[in-house]
Amino acid sequence: MKQFVLWSICLILCAAVILMMTIPAYTVTAEIIVKPDTPALVPYPGAYADREAYDAWRSAVRERQSVPTHNDELAAFLQVSVSTFLAGSGSENRVYSPVSLYMALAMLAETTGGSTREEILTMLGAENIETLRQQATDVWKANYCDDGMLIRTLATSLWLNEDIAFNPETMSALAEHYHAAAYRGEMGSEKLNHALQTWLNDNTLGLLKEQAATIQLPADTVMAIASTVAFKARWSSEFYEGDNMVDVFHAPDGDVECTYMRKSTRTMLYYADSWQAISLPYDQEGRMMLILPDEGVSVDALLTGSACLNWITGQATPDARELQVNLSLPRFDVTSQLELSDGLQSMGLTEVFDASRADFSPLTDELMPISLSQVRHDARVVIDEEGTEAAAYTVMMLAGAAIPTQVEEIDFVLDRPFLFVITGAGELPLFIGVVNHP
Repeated sequence: MKQFVLWSICLILCAAVILMMTIPAYTVTAEIIVKPDTPALVPYPGAYADREAYDAWRSAVRERQSVPTHNDELAAFLQVSVSTFLAGSGSENRVYSPVSLYMALAMLAETTGGSTREEILTMLGAENIETLRQQATDVWKANYCDDGMLIRTLATSLWLNEDIAFNPETMSALAEHYHAAAYRGEMGSEKLNHALQTWLNDNTLGLLKEQAATIQLPADTVMAIASTVAFKARWSSEFYEGDNMVDVFHAPDGDVECTYMRKSTRTMLYYADSWQAISLPYDQEGRMMLILPDEGVSVDALLTGSACLNWITGQATPDARELQVNLSLPRFDVTSQLELSDGLQSMGLTEVFDASRADFSPLTDELMPISLSQVRHDARVVIDEEGTEAAAYTVMMLAGAAIPTQVEEIDFVLDRPFLFVITGAGELPLFIGVVNHP
């Protein structure tokens, strides 16, 4: 019997320079068989709105912020996956969205059964499928916002082989708990490839057109899963372009010149034995954490040690002091493309890649060997004086880091490889990246 494959594509987007008011319209031309509901959003009324409109908007913001994001339950998955997919970057930039991969894996769990599903549940920190559904629903609701002040949206979809009968109960569960749209068409056809590429562009604000154009659905594909995250926000305090300066960045393969954005601000400086960090808040909520290893300490040392990962995932808070920080942050535009299959298998997800063992009985009653064949994750992050723009699809050892008590001002110059983290609702990491070349 011909072997079919399940192709899971994970995608993410973080974008933050220009605020968008509307949700991109769907222009997909494939047959849609399930279209999920999306919540009505209260728009940001503007700075000079009447009190009633402003109060309605603030009430909607507080309601969204009250939804749990399950950071504690997801901590193990976040830490292991961040270390697995970002460590070992060498001289390359890397970006990874744990939320995008989480949603794609949660959807994959819905299509599997038996020990295959148990492996996924264990990886995602869920006792059973009901727990996973609630967690994924909460993560989606807490982060879904497109109100004219902030764009931070998650989107998911299924791409189904028109020659295969899929279980309607599973399709309904995916729409209800993961807001997944389902499309059907001829695998390998230009029409379906174009439809998927269009969907990706619609849900990544058009920032990954070049990467999306390379996505193809082979003729033997049973189903594809796509998961995107979109984010746009301004800095709460922008950089002044007139303060910029060109200086050297010490990249792993040699010094390069880049443009540094500079500002002086009173903020918290976090520090541990081998790194220091600050965070830059966005205009409404969320922040970018900037983590700089000490001289002689590699980024990989931070990614494989517990102190930094515990802070990134909200499991611990390092020592901190409020100081006057003179920040020099390089403008950067970093892109990476990752294939996550090997990393997922090293994390313990093995059955789903083995057609002889994988259980996809919830997906279809047809008897055929199905396996996960590809997990692609492309990403791009751009920052400038106004904010952050990024996109992606399905992201310790020197003494002397402690800050002497008499120091009240410090230069924080990111002139060598560093980490950044973009957080969403409840400080949940949406994107994490390594900048080796700005």
